[in-house]
Amino acid sequence: NKIQQKADEFYTGVKGISNPQNSLVSLNSAIQLYDSKPDYFVARGNAYTKLGDLRKAIADYRTACNLENTDFQNHFLLGIAYFENEQLDSAKFSFLKSLDIRQNFYPAKIYLGHTYFKEKEYAKSISYLDEALTLKKDAARIYYYIGNAYSQLHQPQQALDFYAKALDRDEDDPDFNVGRGNVYFDLNEYKQASKDYNH
Repeated sequence: NKIQQKADEFYTGVKGISNPQNSLVSLNSAIQLYDSKPDYFVARGNAYTKLGDLRKAIADYRTACNLENTDFQNHFLLGIAYFENEQLDSAKFSFLKSLDIRQNFYPAKIYLGHTYFKEKEYAKSISYLDEALTLKKDAARIYYYIGNAYSQLHQPQQALDFYAKALDRDEDDPDFNVGRGNVYFDLNEYKQASKDYNH
């Protein structure tokens, strides 16, 4: 119908707008005209996220999920917003919902790893990150994240192994050297630590 067509015009017009504040004007107009399309709410949630207004972003992502409960990406975006807003239980629920719909969606597994890491549940963090690795074997940062978790568990050899695997895949990321350097420092191996810190 004509109302939905007009709403779509406002929505498609947003794609050429780089300023999220300006995007909100068009998206608010689209939603006022037609408030049953999840894509509009996702786009507005993205704009609010860019503006740092996580409370409003969460509200829009939740609406999108209610309108279309089987879209794994909408649940994932909601989970990230909860994660950034330190609502970790809600974040985990959303990431798990995303995985219920798309079992092999490895970014949700990575974020579950991050969430459990924040909660200092390092073994659970490793478990989800390991699952992500089975789907994305060459992702250097996943090895790094697992190294961080092993470091927190005071298992230095496992941590060093995973930092080494991260560096094998990307030797230019300074985070990897710093992570490994911190483990060497804790082991009183200051020469090795210094090499990593000065890499």
